[in-house]
Amino acid sequence: VPVVTGTTDAASEALGAGVEKTGDMMMMYGSSNFFILKTENLRPVRSFWASNFLEPDSFVLTGGMSTVGSMFKWFGETFPGRSVAEWENLALESSPGAGGITSLPYFAGERTPLHDPGAKGVFFGMSLSSTPGDLYRSLQEAVGYGIRHNIEEMEKAGAHADRIMAIGGATESRQLMQIITDITGCPQNLPRQKLGACYGNAFLAAAGSNYFNSINEISRWVRMEEEIAPSETSKAIYDEGYERYRELYNSTRRLLSRPRGETV
Repeated sequence: VPVVTGTTDAASEALGAGVEKTGDMMMMYGSSNFFILKTENLRPVRSFWASNFLEPDSFVLTGGMSTVGSMFKWFGETFPGRSVAEWENLALESSPGAGGITSLPYFAGERTPLHDPGAKGVFFGMSLSSTPGDLYRSLQEAVGYGIRHNIEEMEKAGAHADRIMAIGGATESRQLMQIITDITGCPQNLPRQKLGACYGNAFLAAAGSNYFNSINEISRWVRMEEEIAPSETSKAIYDEGYERYRELYNSTRRLLSRPRGETV
């Protein structure tokens, strides 16, 4: 009887999402965000985590954001009385740029590319005309800006994502997925299979039992259900918002990391 070991949850999730060749990226949206980009060689860089992958001479660059779903859960609990669907409808009544509000999604510090456990969440630019929908949309846009920041830093390290497979509970929000896609300018593919890591480990068991010659045959198991393509309509607004997002962290980092009670 063949005995085949599985692997870590994120690696098996990437396999189950269809990551098979260089340039393929799994983008997982759950309580947090985690991504795995398959690279041609090992690329040790300060901003991300580089490691071997599932076969000899296969490599990945990985990273992620500390909060996605957990941030929206906090928001719903802090401002109770509305369902997720109701909040998303209010966000639709807002517009790209979230009524001038820029948010930082660092409600539990931040992982890549900042590696800053002291980073804090911020709502910036509120006024008496700001609406609940503006606040919610600003968080949706903040996730998109955070993903864009990671993708840009990977590009600087010479690692390019040719194809992104988006998975996880937050992909149920097509509104959020469209906002992220529009901000990054990168299409996102949604796999039909939604079993997650167990699907990838099942394939590893099949490959280890010689039903497949290589894990690169995962495409025989994975089919894409939908591709979310970027819209150019709000590109200028999001480009400006992204610049403000990056500047906001740099401008508030020292102030927000100061211990309580410490004066200037």
